[in-house]
Amino acid sequence: MSKKATSIDVDVPRTPWRFFRLVSKPHRGWLWFSIIVIIITATLSTSTSYFFKLIIDAVEAGDGSLAMKFGLLYPAAILGTQLLYRLSGYAGMRITTRVSKQTTDFLLGYILHHNNDYFANRFAGSITNKIRNVSGAFDSIIPDFLWSQLDALVSFIVTFLFIAFVDIKAALVFIFLLLVLALVNKIMAKQKMILSKENAEIGTKLQGGISDVIS
Repeated sequence: MSKKATSIDVDVPRTPWRFFRLVSKPHRGWLWFSIIVIIITATLSTSTSYFFKLIIDAVEAGDGSLAMKFGLLYPAAILGTQLLYRLSGYAGMRITTRVSKQTTDFLLGYILHHNNDYFANRFAGSITNKIRNVSGAFDSIIPDFLWSQLDALVSFIVTFLFIAFVDIKAALVFIFLLLVLALVNKIMAKQKMILSKENAEIGTKLQGGISDVIS
């Protein structure tokens, strides 16, 4: 266990974002690499549909050689996009596993510096389960951010630019619908956070109790 991970000079941040910044700081190179690769990949993935326009335009113009050229470039672009997605997957898993380990080391080192009363008044299984919950959460949060939220955000931006290039009014309608969707998600997310917290607390008590009863 590294000295940095177990240092009691660093307090546990009170917000998830600050805690993530703390445990991901030693591995921010992999994090930024993952973000950059996904931005590039999502941009290319959304832009591949533009090949169809180029092919149709070339056919309508009677330029068969140009249409054939774009037709051959399309599968190459798809292949390149998929390879980049695989690269982003490798980088994303590297940052996910490293942050998860960093989280476990830090929290375990922090807890072990508590006095005996802390452990006497708590189930050992409950403490273990809390560490596992925090560490395991990053196994879901990081991939969700990279391949769901970030990927979707870049796709929306690229799509908006394409629509705006054709019809600015349609682009404004597109933005309006996205804002409505974001507002609905924000309202529902607040309730989900409350339920998720209650679920985690009850699950921790249950798993802790079962572990100590069996012990």
